[in-house]
Amino acid sequence: MVSRFVRALLHRFGDCRPDIQSAPDPVAAPVTTPPAAGVSRNELPDRSRDLSRPRIQSVRLTEWLIVQIDGTPGFPARGVAGLGMLVRNERGAVIRVYCGRAPARTSQEAEYQALIAALRLIRRDFPNRRVRCLTDSQLVVEQLNGVAAVRTEPIRLLYQTARELIDQFPPATFELVRIPRDLNRLADALAWEALGGRHALLRQAGVRR
Repeated sequence: MVSRFVRALLHRFGDCRPDIQSAPDPVAAPVTTPPAAGVSRNELPDRSRDLSRPRIQSVRLTEWLIVQIDGTPGFPARGVAGLGMLVRNERGAVIRVYCGRAPARTSQEAEYQALIAALRLIRRDFPNRRVRCLTDSQLVVEQLNGVAAVRTEPIRLLYQTARELIDQFPPATFELVRIPRDLNRLADALAWEALGGRHALLRQAGVRR
């Protein structure tokens, strides 16, 4: 079940349209990403699910999809990240909500896993669409746009996987844009929802409210 907090956010912000600015389209390189050290894919429960599957009418393929993503390693980090994503149409209405899990030990790994999951879902469920992908991770945007260097091996593998997936989009049909965290609250809430919600994680850590 979706938490009351997530439902309240969907009700409050579901029709808000964030301020969007264009970013250059990155180039991809092939790679296969292994799970994070100490975490087996077989150990990860299949928490991935679509929380909303409305009937979508046919639309012009020239319209943009707006995809907001976020990832969190949880607190404390346990090697499994929560991933959150929502898909909006060009008018800003939410047409798909998704949360899932993936191996990650740091916030940056979690952000990359969220981007990879979003790219795969868009290619599968919304083919031949133009996509603006919004994230609050400035470092991920700068690395994929060639502004910042990739310095660690785990990030390098995730980076190469993301670029390979981005390269499958035709030219000028994918944009990766950084937005402030305040405009990404829904995706953040979905990422925590994938890990059982913030309160469950605080209880596991022995933190009392």
